[in-house]
Amino acid sequence: MQDLNILTKDFVVGTGNPIDKGKIVTVQFGAEEDGSLSTSTFTYGNNEIPIGIEIGLQGMKTGGKRRIIIPPEMNPNIVQRNKSVTIDAELMSVDVCYEKKMLAFIKYRDCSPQ
Repeated sequence: MQDLNILTKDFVVGTGNPIDKGKIVTVQFGAEEDGSLSTSTFTYGNNEIPIGIEIGLQGMKTGGKRRIIIPPEMNPNIVQRNKSVTIDAELMSVDVCYEKKMLAFIKYRDCSPQ
């Protein structure tokens, strides 16, 4: 996959629930540069993570493992802005419910079939 010069390489293609806008997902991220790991839960498609990472996650399914290479112009790291960033991502879970907004400050979960 290539979008806005973001490169991805799947190591494991997931077989579970697909990632989709508005779904709550849990992803384990690993930074190639320092080997650090972090796990994050967020609503996919709500700009809660840097756009380069969000684009890199497109099309993944639960259980998938993917390397995402973000070009310098989309590097979210202010300190090393002129450098590509390589991130390994494992999609741990995709909630079957969607997070929706009724008003700007009221959120609710919709678990009805989409």
